[in-house]
Amino acid sequence: MPRTFFRKERVHRAAEKRAGPEAVDGLIKALGSDDLRARLAAARALGEIGLGAKAAVPALNSTLEYIAARREAHNIARNLVGSPTDPALVQAEFEELDATESAVSEAIRKIEHRAGA
Repeated sequence: MPRTFFRKERVHRAAEKRAGPEAVDGLIKALGSDDLRARLAAARALGEIGLGAKAAVPALNSTLEYIAARREAHNIARNLVGSPTDPALVQAEFEELDATESAVSEAIRKIEHRAGA
């Protein structure tokens, strides 16, 4: 894998470990990233912050909508042009979408549970 991939992964893990309520604004911004790994790391960190990340719930919900739209785009493309030229690449993206969706749903659950919602 490219060296930049490993650097991004280290940055994401470090951000998760240092995240606290003061990091919420930056993590909300990361939820809008084109990089699914950044969204995944942000969602995990927001879930760990819990109640202090309540302001992130709308952005987390928007991320779920983004994931659904991205899946739908893949389905439309498959219906229009048939099977993808690189099925492994599509499978990898679906796995990233699944992991991100799971982390976002878990973050919302943790935030709302801690808020008593």
